[in-house]
Amino acid sequence: MPKNLKDFRGKEPIFIDANIFLHHAFDVNPVSVEFLKKVESFDLKAYTSALVIEEVTFKLIMQSASNFLDKVTLQGRSPKIWWKPSACSERKSPQD
Repeated sequence: MPKNLKDFRGKEPIFIDANIFLHHAFDVNPVSVEFLKKVESFDLKAYTSALVIEEVTFKLIMQSASNFLDKVTLQGRSPKIWWKPSACSERKSPQD
């Protein structure tokens, strides 16, 4: 079995994971782009899952939403959730 997408010849169907779609979406890996072009033109047999589509959709939405936000930090904010590992079993709020 080939270990690189460039070496895959399509004799057997191949599972496409989320990373391949994300590399294509963000144009970070030309090998992924070429691979998906071969799938699109039916030169390769491939399949994926609903979970992969969900993950890709989620990451694309998060990336798109992040374009509307300033730098997000927690410094200087009053936390809504308090958690101290040493007091985990006590379940006390900081006001107690």
